[in-house]
Amino acid sequence: MKEYYIHIFKNNSVLLSNLPEELREEADRCSCNLTNSMCPIRHVMKRQNKEIITDGYIYMCSYDTSITNKIFLHYFDMLRSVHIAYEEKIKNEKERLMKDLRRLQHNVNTYNATIQDEITNLVPLDDIHNKWKDVVPFVEKMVQENPRLTAITLLKTMKFSTFVTAEMTVHDYINADNIKLEKYSHSMHRIVKLSLQPYFLEFVENNIDIKIGDCYTNVLIDYPTISVVLGHLWNNAIKYIYKGSSLDISFYCNENNLTTSIKMYSLKIENDEIEDIYTEGYSGKWAKMISKDGHGIGMFYIKHLIEMNGGYFSINAGVNVTNINGIPYANNEFLLSLPLDI
Repeated sequence: MKEYYIHIFKNNSVLLSNLPEELREEADRCSCNLTNSMCPIRHVMKRQNKEIITDGYIYMCSYDTSITNKIFLHYFDMLRSVHIAYEEKIKNEKERLMKDLRRLQHNVNTYNATIQDEITNLVPLDDIHNKWKDVVPFVEKMVQENPRLTAITLLKTMKFSTFVTAEMTVHDYINADNIKLEKYSHSMHRIVKLSLQPYFLEFVENNIDIKIGDCYTNVLIDYPTISVVLGHLWNNAIKYIYKGSSLDISFYCNENNLTTSIKMYSLKIENDEIEDIYTEGYSGKWAKMISKDGHGIGMFYIKHLIEMNGGYFSINAGVNVTNINGIPYANNEFLLSLPLDI
């Protein structure tokens, strides 16, 4: 009878085991020395070993009477290695989750603080003092006296509230297990226009001419995730596009997909860094050069979320390069291909 059983117990739970229930009490009682003795449950000889670990133990036993101690301990070392690798993976995953959570908290707090600052700049509530009954007339007066500032504040509030929603959406989707997207038919043309609205102010301030082609085709997608994708793209465009240039958006069908082409004259993307751009934490060479590198997660999330929707994302690095104050700009193209609603 050649049977081998393993059992890793930690923090009052079983991490890995094929040990039958009737033998687990024996594992709990086993000493930490390699023994070859009669099993009180099955009444046959067995070889067993146990090693104490933090908050638990590693256990292995075998009913193979032909196995030697040397071979048995070799298998036990393999089991120990599995546990060490598992612990390292758990540690790394916890560190990643904590890092992601800290980044989420920092970004959401920053966006909310910015929204509050913008509103306070328009409506300084400290000026009301104790006349809280007059708060509505006071705010109404501030809005009427500052229509331009009100419009700017509204647009900025829309933008940063969109950022908060995007941060929460990405965090939920990236860290959830077995998440199922809710895919419905949507007009890609409409989604593009809606996603651009919170960024209009900054495009106008940078004298960017936005050109959107016609499209009457629907895609089958999860709306929140694709909105996040486009938000990251527009945010990157604002940071890296050359002032006074154009943002050209067009659409075309290719087999079972609708491709959205986004062309802009923006910071040069080196050919040898295109794949690196999709890596979490990586920022481009020229973005770092002009101190506009962020967390290096935008393109990582864009690619990941598009693939979750059954599509794909690619970049055509521009070849027509213009150097402005020592910084190269090129005619880059970003392509989002998403499944058609057939």
